Amino acid sequence: MIASMMLYALLVSAVFSVLALVMERTAEAISRPRRHVWLLAMVLTLAYPTVRIWSAWISPTPVEIGSDATAFRDTAASTLRAPSPASSQLPKLVWPQLPTLNTPLLISWCLGSTAVFAFYAIAWIRLRRTARDWPRELLDGERVMVSENIGPAVLGFVTPQIVIPRWLLCAPPSNSIVLAHERQHIVARDTILLFVGLILVASTPWNLLLWWQLRRLRFAIEVDCDARVLCSGADARRYGEILLAVGQRAAYAPWAVVAVTARTCQLERRISIMLNGPYRYAHLLVAACMATAVSLIAIADELPSPAPSNTAVNSTPTDFRSAAARHGANAQDPEHAGIWKNAIPPRGTAHGEFDNNDPVGLATGAKIKADCSTNWVDPDSGKRYCFSTSTSLNFFLDQPQAYIERATKNWDRLRDLSVHDRDRAAPR
Repeated sequence: MIASMMLYALLVSAVFSVLALVMERTAEAISRPRRHVWLLAMVLTLAYPTVRIWSAWISPTPVEIGSDATAFRDTAASTLRAPSPASSQLPKLVWPQLPTLNTPLLISWCLGSTAVFAFYAIAWIRLRRTARDWPRELLDGERVMVSENIGPAVLGFVTPQIVIPRWLLCAPPSNSIVLAHERQHIVARDTILLFVGLILVASTPWNLLLWWQLRRLRFAIEVDCDARVLCSGADARRYGEILLAVGQRAAYAPWAVVAVTARTCQLERRISIMLNGPYRYAHLLVAACMATAVSLIAIADELPSPAPSNTAVNSTPTDFRSAAARHGANAQDPEHAGIWKNAIPPRGTAHGEFDNNDPVGLATGAKIKADCSTNWVDPDSGKRYCFSTSTSLNFFLDQPQAYIERATKNWDRLRDLSVHDRDRAAPR
């Protein structure tokens, strides 16, 4: 079951990753922030499969308890439930159960999450201890921490502080723009977004697509910050030159900080985004992206979530023999008669509604007599309904009240017809 849950989560992650790419392009076309797109994608990537799998567990779909077909199976199915065109076209996915892997996968999952959280905690403690020795200085009216080789960056999640490398103090023309960039991170609370992203990937460290989404989130945070700095009046070309200069001098940026520095390829992409003008056909791009997004949402909704396996599959031979002894052909208890098809109760011990006629057959207008070896008792009314086959019971349990309502109408009609036929056949 754990293996099927992981496979389902990975498939949903792929759908939401593509959806986030589409929505990011939409946000870019209309000049809107893109970092929230990736944070939402990360949350949905974790929450959506969790909710779907939990729903499948607390309300499992009926499992087919018999393989015998009846003449009215297709008619009954089409009478009360017509499959949607989308669901009839998509192939049905069968998730592998692999019960022998449940324990190893669960242990690996717990150990992986523990290791990632421990790494975060140790790295954060070491960084905070190192930051205690950094001197504090006043730069352009902003109190900053001066490090030897870390930054420019914002350190901290709840009370973020700006970190400036010592070499940057000797470059006054760049100070104001770098400080403006870091101030924007603090104002927008970007460190909180990064913190949430780190927690999400630590909870499911095996989901590589979630790590990729975290990388896209960090890049989107920087792109949005660049846009805010440019909106405040900074020159795009001058700002790009400072980014490249700082990127060449900066040593590294720890995972716990939001930094202006990045890899050269990412800096080039950020500069390219800053210098690109608005889309010429933005409205067409937005329409295409929204249509694609709707299709992806429909695909995610159509993906079947793993459901708990039938307990009969995992039954041991001892359990089977015990059940056969209690519910087999010699069973005398009418409350338990009906689990096996050959467990016909003694005459007069079990009676069902509709004079023991199959309610699914009656729902289609056919009277099919049943021996009540397969039956179901309504927990609300206490009425017993008899079925000719276990397949019929399986269909009935999908929508019991709908079948009962239609069967009652047809039963009354069929009884009236029988009375009318007897009156006509009676001699005068």
